[in-house]
Amino acid sequence: MFLPKRKRQNVPGTYVKVDFHELPADSVYTDGIPASPVLVSGWVRDDHPKAETARLATEVADAVTGITGVSAEHVLVVFQSSPASFAVEGGRVLPEPGERAGLDRRKLSSGASARGKGCLSQTSAGICE
Repeated sequence: MFLPKRKRQNVPGTYVKVDFHELPADSVYTDGIPASPVLVSGWVRDDHPKAETARLATEVADAVTGITGVSAEHVLVVFQSSPASFAVEGGRVLPEPGERAGLDRRKLSSGASARGKGCLSQTSAGICE
């Protein structure tokens, strides 16, 4: 499911991941009754503007309804947030707001190897270059 390009958030496309899981029919209940909702979860940085996150959640819910034909009453979209530094992708800590992804020097956790972590090299202080 993709939103029209003009409506996408101003983030690199590589930050957007989509994963589908179909649950067995007898494993989801709403108010004690078997249900078949569409559940969408996502993540944003803590500093992401609340109004933009709410707009994105609404657009995703509308897209789910339009694409799947599932009524809005059976669609749940939830975005959780945390600091960017709580997320690691491709061996790199995600950049904080204003940092340039992929070009910043990021410190790897103690004992982590620069090899295979997207680093060209690692300094003696453990800085990924």
